[in-house]
Amino acid sequence: MDFKRYRKYYLARTFWFRYVGIGLVVLGAAMFVLGYMNYNYFIMPTGVFFAILGGVVGWAPSAGRADDKEIMSAIARETEGAVDKALETTGLRPHIVETLPPILVCGFYYDVKNPYIRRGGDGHWRTSDCAYTTLIFTKLGICAVIDRFSLTDENTIKTEQIKQLPFSDFDGAHFEEDEHIIAYGNTSETARFSRIVFTLGGDVVFSVPAERSASVEIAVEDVLKLRQRTLNSQNN
Repeated sequence: MDFKRYRKYYLARTFWFRYVGIGLVVLGAAMFVLGYMNYNYFIMPTGVFFAILGGVVGWAPSAGRADDKEIMSAIARETEGAVDKALETTGLRPHIVETLPPILVCGFYYDVKNPYIRRGGDGHWRTSDCAYTTLIFTKLGICAVIDRFSLTDENTIKTEQIKQLPFSDFDGAHFEEDEHIIAYGNTSETARFSRIVFTLGGDVVFSVPAERSASVEIAVEDVLKLRQRTLNSQNN
């Protein structure tokens, strides 16, 4: 991973230069076209100058810095094969529920001491501390294999944790959103991070960072239904 490019991504706070650059490029192009159409060839070099200046102002500050797409691609590469690895590690491949294949959820940990935080162009908040969890659904419960890694510190050692949740250990599951007020540029903003939470009697028994998605929400509903059917059959 290119940790230097990723650090620059997370430390970026504003893109005012991009808008200035676009404005200069548009101005330069307009001057060039008007000069050409009116046979005013003296103004055309000025238009070219402003267009080049706009390109430099708008894009030079971004040189050597990753963007949202590159960050997500890096996470995708890091999590590639995670489901198969989790199945091999746990040995649960023969025990998974056929109608509920394992799913991979990804999210971000927030640490007030971590300066590497950024709101992407898509409005999503990201930190450099990433987590991905493989949820394996069996006929007796859930097994979660959690991995954690950093996008900015090459010396960080990946960690792996395995958590087993029998159906009797939880009775609910849902997404929650944590809010943190942070200094972002010259203002304070609310950074939001979602996680999937398993509860028992209203108390949290297990949670992992996870970006909210419809597919994961459907899987959570399905596993709660499977849990209820399993417990009902055991009681009969």
